[in-house]
Amino acid sequence: SSFQSGSSEIKNYIATAGVLDGTGLKMELLDYIPCYRSEAGTGNAMVFMTWS
Repeated sequence: SSFQSGSSEIKNYIATAGVLDGTGLKMELLDYIPCYRSEAGTGNAMVFMTWS
């Protein structure tokens, strides 16, 4: 499947977008933190957002 490994996080954003669609809430990106990355290209990052 194309939503495995490093791209699987997108599933959270798809579900969130579906829930918030039509609510009139606006997303504000608070921060993006690239936490760590290995030489093999693995790792993670953190995104912090609010909706109001």
